[in-house]
Amino acid sequence: MGYLLFSSPSPPLAFQYPCSSSSSSGVAASRRSRSRRGAASVVASSASTPDGGPSPSSSAAASADAYVLARRVVLLGASAVPLLRLREAVAAPTTETKDVSKLDDPPSEGKTGIPEPDTTQFEGSQSETTTTEARQPESSLQSVEEQHPGNPLLGFLGTVGVTASGVLGGLYGTSLQEKKALQSIISSTESKLAENEAALSLMRENYEKRLLEEQAAQKKQSLKFQEQEASLSDQLASAKKSLTSLSEEFRKEKKLAEELRDEIQGLESIIRQAGDDKDALESKLEEKLGEINSLQEKISLLSQEIDDKEKHIRELSASLSSKEVDYQKLSALTNQTKMSLEHANSKIQQLEEELDRSKNALASKISLIDSLDAKLETLNSEKEEADKKINELIQEYTDLKAASETKASHASKVLSERDDQIKQLEEKLSVALTESSKDHETILELNKELDATKAMLESELVATETLKESIQSSEEALKDSRNEASKLSKELEEANKLNQDLVSQISELQDELSATQEGLTIKLGEAESVTKTLSEELASVKKMVQKGQEELETTSNELASVVEARDNLKKELLDVYKNLESTTHELVEERKMVTTLNRELEALAKQLQVDSEARKALEADLDEATKSLDEMNNSALSLSRELESTHSRNDTLEAEKEMLSKALAEQTKITAEAQENTEDAQNLITRLQAEKESFELRSRHLEEELALAKGEILRLRRLMRS
Repeated sequence: MGYLLFSSPSPPLAFQYPCSSSSSSGVAASRRSRSRRGAASVVASSASTPDGGPSPSSSAAASADAYVLARRVVLLGASAVPLLRLREAVAAPTTETKDVSKLDDPPSEGKTGIPEPDTTQFEGSQSETTTTEARQPESSLQSVEEQHPGNPLLGFLGTVGVTASGVLGGLYGTSLQEKKALQSIISSTESKLAENEAALSLMRENYEKRLLEEQAAQKKQSLKFQEQEASLSDQLASAKKSLTSLSEEFRKEKKLAEELRDEIQGLESIIRQAGDDKDALESKLEEKLGEINSLQEKISLLSQEIDDKEKHIRELSASLSSKEVDYQKLSALTNQTKMSLEHANSKIQQLEEELDRSKNALASKISLIDSLDAKLETLNSEKEEADKKINELIQEYTDLKAASETKASHASKVLSERDDQIKQLEEKLSVALTESSKDHETILELNKELDATKAMLESELVATETLKESIQSSEEALKDSRNEASKLSKELEEANKLNQDLVSQISELQDELSATQEGLTIKLGEAESVTKTLSEELASVKKMVQKGQEELETTSNELASVVEARDNLKKELLDVYKNLESTTHELVEERKMVTTLNRELEALAKQLQVDSEARKALEADLDEATKSLDEMNNSALSLSRELESTHSRNDTLEAEKEMLSKALAEQTKITAEAQENTEDAQNLITRLQAEKESFELRSRHLEEELALAKGEILRLRRLMRS
């Protein structure tokens, strides 16, 4: 109701104050603007409520909306109270001023600024009278204002209420938007939770299905085992029943035998009365023979049953033999793996022999290099001796200078003769110097080639060390594989322990591999350090060679100075000539040494080629060995898998074997008991047959005695008659 009241235009107060003074018109305009703003804000808030209202899904949101609406109605009612009071205050003087305005003269347009009301409007409807009431003269308005002065607090309170209602409406709209956002977030989280719950339910259903399937499989297996146990128990029960029946029959037969013994004793007591009782005895013997025949029939039946059981035992033994054949096949596979491992070991031994050969060749090369180093040392020593000789010559030259100055006057003639010889000697010296420079160049080249050969040999040594390490690692791996194969062959019957041992061995192998890798890294670092030291030594040797070359250059310069001073040397030139001859001999020897060194270098180059070819062959063999090792590892893995499968088969076979062995043991016990019973029966039969034979013999004796008695009786009768 409050929304409908304040959404309508303001009361007629706006039309009652158009012609007031400037202050009153300003107050009225401000009141009208405030009232319109409040109405607009209220309308906006009222319009925003149905659009942004809460969803009917939640009862808490609906109750909160109802509470907010009630609060708004109360606030709007409180803000409307002063407006209603103003309307009542204005309505009272309007009725009094109507008559006064009719009696007074109409005002001029200049003072009021509003035209006179028309008479047609008073004769119209009530709506037009309300508009004419708003156009009353200025005097009536002033009188009303004097009679009822307005309270400024009431207007202020009204504006405060209207603005508060607008602010509350805006806050309510924002709260509704936040509620919508929260509801959307809640709905999204609820959908995510529903999806997660659906996924969890699917996982649970799948897990339950798997559990049910596993339980069903286990139940099926348990039922199969129970059926087997039931069949075996039935067989045992039948065997026990047959044994009990046989034992009862044997007991009966024993009782019958005892009765026969008693009867035999009675027959022995009644031998004298055999003639009268012979028919009875024969009838009894026939009955006993029938019983014996029945016993023999029973024994034949028992023998048939024993034969059937023996057939069953043979079938079981055949199944065991087939299983033993499978086991032999598995053992043959293991033997094949062992043979392949032995073949790989033989290959590795061949590779080791080739490595030993390469080591010996490298040792020979190293010895050659050592001999070359010794020769270089000898050459260096010879150079040092030549330097010493040059120093001695320089000293002699200094000594001879003093002597030559004294003998210059005497030797001028001789010098002219010897100039030609000196020129020849200079030419020889120049040739010798050129040859010596060439020899130095060849020596430098040889040194470079030696350095290159040393570097090549060092690289080959490093390669051989790496090859040795790889071969050692392969040997260790092969040894480990041998141990594993032996363990696998020995522990075929213990599958569960084998799996644990394999896991532990794999961890140990990983540790060993890591240790070998660390050792290889350490060895590589050592090799690098050795190469660094060798490179430093080579650099120092090169520096020494350069120093020697510099010294040779200095000596050549000194020799040039000596040649410049040759005019003053005559006698000493002869000695120099001798020295030159000796140096020429030394140069010839050096040339020979150089040729020998060249030959040795060529031989070394050939050996290096051979070694490189051997190295390539070794690398190819190593590649083949690595490939064979990979194949062996793959075969070992496949064999391990096959062994695992065979272990599982062996477990099942062992379980079946245990069951069969138990059944066989029980059946053997049963057969042994049956055999014992049959032996007892056979013993009884033999005893009965022996007793029968004894009875027959006794009956024959009795018949003979009866015949003798009859003969004697006849004789006696004859004698009595005679």
